[in-house]
Amino acid sequence: MVGQHIGQFIAIEVKTPQGAIRPKQRAFLRLVQQFGGVAAICRSVEDAEHSLAMARPMPLCR
Repeated sequence: MVGQHIGQFIAIEVKTPQGAIRPKQRAFLRLVQQFGGVAAICRSVEDAEHSLAMARPMPLCR
């Protein structure tokens, strides 16, 4: 398994339509993206679905 891509980290920050993102939250989401994860700020179910669709499909473990 060494050197194989077997998973992907996904971070979703859920906010209300008026919710503010704190600087530390934004920095964490950027860090996730820098290391190949999917990071998003979602204000609706549709936002979350779109963000999850951006994740790379992974084969199922047997």
